[in-house]
Amino acid sequence: MHFVMRYAAKAPRCGSLIALCLLLCLTASAKDDGCPFCGQNILKDTASVDNIVSMLSENHTDKFRCVLCAIATAKATKGDIVIKAPSEAKGKWVTITRTNGAWSQEPASASFAYCPGEHAHCEVLYRAMSSEDGFTAFRHANPKLCKSAKLFSLAELIARAE
Repeated sequence: MHFVMRYAAKAPRCGSLIALCLLLCLTASAKDDGCPFCGQNILKDTASVDNIVSMLSENHTDKFRCVLCAIATAKATKGDIVIKAPSEAKGKWVTITRTNGAWSQEPASASFAYCPGEHAHCEVLYRAMSSEDGFTAFRHANPKLCKSAKLFSLAELIARAE
């Protein structure tokens, strides 16, 4: 912000306009850190866990904090979509697609952890699972948040996403 004001002072004729444009650009880029659905910060991937959920729709990609936020947004989005959701295992992704209104997932054996709780922990509460064994291990690794977790199909998760 200090840079914007300093630059505007050097160009008095168009300084206000330039300052306004730069301020709008800075504000828009700050929004990139938040989930477009819930507004919480999108957690970065770490060495041990993938966190970023992405959704491609009509040649536009958005990042989300959790798979539930992405599906809720997809339900309100027209056209075909592709969601790439991290699973409990680093490097194992679940791809959710909606083509001509029909939902599918790859791998077909994947399911989704659904843990009732505060949305502040959504990256743990709502996560793709590569297998039932992975779900069991994930519950044991997150006992406080996932003690009442259930394993949902894609159709069940879509029904819960609002």
